[in-house]
Amino acid sequence: MRKILCTLLVGLLSILLLSCKAGEDSNSNAPELNTNKPSSVSAKPKADEQGKVDLFKGLKVQFSGYEWDWQVEFNTDNCDEFIKTAVTFSLETYPDRIKNTPSNSKDDNRKATVTASFDESLLEKLGYSATALSKKFDIKGIKEINDYPNMVVKPFSDGVAWVGWIDITTNKSGYCCIDRDGKVLFNLEGEYPKSNFVNNVAQVGNSNSITRIINKQGETIWSIDEDGWKYANEKWGNGSTERITIKKIEYSGLTTKEAEFIGYTFVEFYINSFDFSGWMTGVLNSDGEWHLEPTDFSSVFYLGNGIYEGVKANPYQSLYYNLITNELVVQSKESNKAMADWQTKFYCDNHDGLIFKWIDELKENGAFFDANNKKVFDLSKYKLYKWGQEPEFNEGYAVVKIENEQQRVFSIIIDKDGNEVCPPTKEMSDNEIVRCGYFRATLADYTYEYRKPNGESAFPNMVFTEAQAFYEDRAWVKIGLEAHLIDTAGNIII
Repeated sequence: MRKILCTLLVGLLSILLLSCKAGEDSNSNAPELNTNKPSSVSAKPKADEQGKVDLFKGLKVQFSGYEWDWQVEFNTDNCDEFIKTAVTFSLETYPDRIKNTPSNSKDDNRKATVTASFDESLLEKLGYSATALSKKFDIKGIKEINDYPNMVVKPFSDGVAWVGWIDITTNKSGYCCIDRDGKVLFNLEGEYPKSNFVNNVAQVGNSNSITRIINKQGETIWSIDEDGWKYANEKWGNGSTERITIKKIEYSGLTTKEAEFIGYTFVEFYINSFDFSGWMTGVLNSDGEWHLEPTDFSSVFYLGNGIYEGVKANPYQSLYYNLITNELVVQSKESNKAMADWQTKFYCDNHDGLIFKWIDELKENGAFFDANNKKVFDLSKYKLYKWGQEPEFNEGYAVVKIENEQQRVFSIIIDKDGNEVCPPTKEMSDNEIVRCGYFRATLADYTYEYRKPNGESAFPNMVFTEAQAFYEDRAWVKIGLEAHLIDTAGNIII
């Protein structure tokens, strides 16, 4: 019995010794494990005849996102197993903004330097070495601000703004919607913004027409293709509607500000059936619900200051509605005074309670009135420039264009009491008003700066090659050739 047990023990020891030797033989040429890697390094690196290992062979550096909000991915799918398991890649620096590099660019500042990190003893044990520990890669796939020759950007409205982008490596372009901190909320490809955001919605469409209403997540609130045709077929029967359009507010007779989208959408249906042939027009609110159910208006015109006109064809009649409340204001142009009173009140509510009016037919003298048409103060001591946009109050100040004796045009800024707070200047941009505490001045070399209402420079050390007006404490500018977004303290957001 004792002899049998000894034999078994000897056999077991022999098996264990053989197993250990086999393990030593199989790992005799393997590199030391990289403890920073989750998996073991089992592959021998591929080296050239001089024992050099190219750590970047097969590596793809893939950039995505926007020049101010970008991501990078290191794709090692085409690398050998040693690189996949033993090497970690990273960017040498992380710039705030990053731009595409054209394929023929020699500007290394617009290339990305990638570094390789690994346990160098893994190669030393084999007598190998790396050809390089860093390498420059072209930056491709980044969406840049489309800023040539001019910035393709929209002012902030309702807390967001549209930014036109371009990928110069593919020549693709589009728009994205950002918040006040520059965060991209959604991307818009194949469509164009047709309005700013108001009451959480905006209009978008193709190059020729408006096709849908969206929210700040890019989701459709109402579209012609889905909601418009569904409504038309249910309302007038399949095949009765031949055309559906979203009407764009025209600029004829309106200032740019008056013609801006204010959250309501005019939808026109052309019906051609035995029961009725003609146009039906309705008004959608910001929830995509009917503010005014489609009715037999042959045409609709927005007149600015909260009033729209609906024209009935048979018999001919013009009806004037309050766009906000949808109440009928007047039934004919004979009641112009009632309509003018409403528009004056609407205007004053949005312009510090004051409205400018000429007080003679020749436009020699002008004055500011309140909502009750009571004169507050006149501007008779000035020779007013009568061909430009009429002055309007905003944030307690109004820009007034005046002429000197030689009929050269200058600008002044007045407060709500008619006091001159900024002396005559010829550097005021056209149609300028005070926004967020500043106005723009155009300098002699065609650069720009922002100034306070008293004429002092807001940011003395900053000069801009392009500058848009501030909206919601944000303004788009160019410093040199670079497009930026700044706040009212002069800080660069993007």
